[in-house]
Amino acid sequence: MKHVITIEVDLPPGAAIGAVRVEPASPDSEAAHPSPASGVATQVEQRVATVAPRSLHQWIRLYLERVAEEFATSVEIPTGKRTDYLNLYPPAGHPRRRTSSITLTSGRTEIYCDPRHAEGRSHAEPDKHNGVPKQVKIYLDSEDAVEEAIELTAIAIEENRR
Repeated sequence: MKHVITIEVDLPPGAAIGAVRVEPASPDSEAAHPSPASGVATQVEQRVATVAPRSLHQWIRLYLERVAEEFATSVEIPTGKRTDYLNLYPPAGHPRRRTSSITLTSGRTEIYCDPRHAEGRSHAEPDKHNGVPKQVKIYLDSEDAVEEAIELTAIAIEENRR
Protein backbone atom coordinates (compact mmCIF):
# COMPACT_ATOMS: atom_id res chain seq x y z
CA MET A 1 0.00 0.00 0.00
CA LYS A 2 1.37 3.39 -0.98
CA HIS A 3 0.53 6.63 0.86
CA VAL A 4 1.21 9.95 -0.78
CA ILE A 5 1.36 13.02 1.44
CA THR A 6 1.81 16.46 -0.03
CA ILE A 7 2.99 19.29 2.19
CA GLU A 8 3.25 22.90 1.04
CA VAL A 9 5.35 25.36 3.00
CA ASP A 10 5.62 29.08 2.33
CA LEU A 11 9.20 30.19 2.85
CA PRO A 12 10.57 33.71 2.80
CA PRO A 13 12.40 34.64 -0.44
CA GLY A 14 15.87 33.08 -0.58
CA ALA A 15 15.21 30.57 2.23
CA ALA A 16 15.91 26.90 1.58
CA ILE A 17 14.82 23.77 3.36
CA GLY A 18 17.85 22.10 4.89
CA ALA A 19 16.37 18.71 5.68
CA VAL A 20 13.01 17.06 6.12
CA ARG A 21 12.57 14.25 8.56
CA VAL A 22 9.39 12.27 9.23
CA GLU A 23 8.91 10.58 12.58
CA PRO A 24 5.95 8.80 14.11
CA ALA A 25 4.07 10.77 16.74
CA SER A 26 5.23 10.12 20.28
CA PRO A 27 2.74 8.06 22.33
CA ASP A 28 1.97 11.08 24.52
CA SER A 29 1.38 13.58 21.73
CA GLU A 30 -2.01 15.00 20.82
CA ALA A 31 -1.43 13.83 17.25
CA ALA A 32 -1.17 10.24 18.49
CA HIS A 33 -4.34 10.63 20.56
CA PRO A 34 -6.50 13.33 19.03
CA SER A 35 -9.28 14.50 21.26
CA PRO A 36 -12.63 13.49 19.83
CA ALA A 37 -14.17 16.26 21.91
CA SER A 38 -12.29 18.94 19.99
CA GLY A 39 -13.92 17.92 16.70
CA VAL A 40 -17.33 17.63 18.33
CA ALA A 41 -16.91 21.00 20.04
CA THR A 42 -16.14 22.63 16.71
CA GLN A 43 -19.18 21.04 15.08
CA VAL A 44 -21.41 22.02 17.99
CA GLU A 45 -20.10 25.59 17.90
CA GLN A 46 -20.78 25.77 14.17
CA ARG A 47 -24.27 24.36 14.66
CA VAL A 48 -25.09 26.92 17.37
CA ALA A 49 -23.68 29.75 15.22
CA THR A 50 -25.64 28.78 12.13
CA VAL A 51 -28.95 27.56 13.59
CA ALA A 52 -29.61 29.48 16.82
CA PRO A 53 -30.79 33.10 16.74
CA ARG A 54 -27.94 35.43 17.60
CA SER A 55 -29.78 36.65 20.70
CA LEU A 56 -29.54 33.12 22.19
CA HIS A 57 -25.92 32.28 21.32
CA GLN A 58 -24.44 33.46 24.62
CA TRP A 59 -27.01 31.60 26.74
CA ILE A 60 -26.79 28.34 24.83
CA ARG A 61 -22.99 28.47 24.87
CA LEU A 62 -22.96 29.28 28.59
CA TYR A 63 -25.17 26.28 29.35
CA LEU A 64 -23.07 23.95 27.17
CA GLU A 65 -19.82 25.17 28.72
CA ARG A 66 -21.08 24.92 32.29
CA VAL A 67 -22.54 21.41 31.99
CA ALA A 68 -19.33 20.22 30.31
CA GLU A 69 -17.17 21.77 33.06
CA GLU A 70 -19.31 20.93 36.06
CA PHE A 71 -20.68 17.52 35.09
CA ALA A 72 -18.47 16.25 32.23
CA THR A 73 -21.51 15.84 30.00
CA SER A 74 -21.05 15.06 26.34
CA VAL A 75 -22.88 16.86 23.53
CA GLU A 76 -23.98 15.05 20.41
CA ILE A 77 -25.41 16.28 17.16
CA PRO A 78 -28.15 13.81 16.31
CA THR A 79 -28.08 12.07 12.98
CA GLY A 80 -31.20 12.42 10.92
CA LYS A 81 -33.20 15.07 9.16
CA ARG A 82 -33.58 17.51 12.03
CA THR A 83 -30.60 19.81 12.40
CA ASP A 84 -32.01 22.19 14.98
CA TYR A 85 -31.18 20.45 18.25
CA LEU A 86 -28.40 18.94 20.37
CA ASN A 87 -28.50 16.04 22.83
CA LEU A 88 -26.56 16.01 26.08
CA TYR A 89 -25.54 12.82 27.86
CA PRO A 90 -24.23 12.20 31.38
CA PRO A 91 -20.57 11.52 32.14
CA ALA A 92 -18.97 8.11 31.72
CA GLY A 93 -20.05 5.60 34.33
CA HIS A 94 -23.70 6.67 34.21
CA PRO A 95 -26.43 4.92 32.22
CA ARG A 96 -26.51 6.30 28.69
CA ARG A 97 -29.77 8.23 28.75
CA ARG A 98 -30.18 11.79 27.61
CA THR A 99 -29.73 14.33 30.35
CA SER A 100 -31.12 17.18 28.29
CA SER A 101 -31.67 18.39 24.76
CA ILE A 102 -31.66 21.90 23.31
CA THR A 103 -33.75 23.10 20.39
CA LEU A 104 -31.38 25.65 18.94
CA THR A 105 -33.97 27.70 17.07
CA SER A 106 -35.75 28.64 20.32
CA GLY A 107 -33.34 27.88 23.17
CA ARG A 108 -35.94 25.46 24.52
CA THR A 109 -34.15 22.98 26.73
CA GLU A 110 -35.76 19.78 27.90
CA ILE A 111 -34.20 18.43 31.04
CA TYR A 112 -35.01 14.82 31.74
CA CYS A 113 -35.78 14.92 35.44
CA ASP A 114 -38.96 14.59 37.45
CA PRO A 115 -41.21 17.48 36.33
CA ARG A 116 -42.01 18.32 39.96
CA HIS A 117 -38.52 19.88 40.16
CA ALA A 118 -39.85 22.82 38.10
CA GLU A 119 -41.85 23.92 41.13
CA GLY A 120 -40.53 27.12 42.69
CA ARG A 121 -38.32 27.97 39.72
CA SER A 122 -39.31 31.01 37.70
CA HIS A 123 -37.95 29.82 34.33
CA ALA A 124 -38.77 26.13 34.53
CA GLU A 125 -42.08 24.47 33.84
CA PRO A 126 -43.27 20.89 33.49
CA ASP A 127 -43.17 19.69 29.89
CA LYS A 128 -46.25 17.67 29.02
CA HIS A 129 -46.72 14.90 26.50
CA ASN A 130 -50.35 14.05 25.80
CA GLY A 131 -51.29 16.17 28.82
CA VAL A 132 -48.98 14.26 31.21
CA PRO A 133 -45.92 16.00 32.72
CA LYS A 134 -42.80 14.06 31.64
CA GLN A 135 -39.78 16.35 32.15
CA VAL A 136 -38.89 20.00 32.64
CA LYS A 137 -38.47 22.68 30.00
CA ILE A 138 -36.61 25.96 30.22
CA TYR A 139 -35.95 28.56 27.55
CA LEU A 140 -32.29 29.58 27.72
CA ASP A 141 -32.74 33.32 27.34
CA SER A 142 -31.03 34.76 30.41
CA GLU A 143 -28.35 34.05 32.99
CA ASP A 144 -31.02 33.12 35.55
CA ALA A 145 -32.59 30.64 33.12
CA VAL A 146 -29.17 29.05 32.50
CA GLU A 147 -28.58 28.83 36.25
CA GLU A 148 -31.89 27.00 36.77
CA ALA A 149 -31.09 24.70 33.84
CA ILE A 150 -27.72 23.85 35.44
CA GLU A 151 -29.41 23.02 38.76
CA LEU A 152 -31.96 20.81 37.02
CA THR A 153 -29.29 19.12 34.91
CA ALA A 154 -27.50 18.10 38.12
CA ILE A 155 -30.77 16.61 39.36
CA ALA A 156 -31.35 14.81 36.06
CA ILE A 157 -27.88 13.25 36.15
CA GLU A 158 -28.48 12.01 39.69
CA GLU A 159 -31.97 10.69 38.87
CA ASN A 160 -30.71 8.92 35.77
CA ARG A 161 -28.21 6.95 37.89
CA ARG A 162 -31.10 5.01 39.39
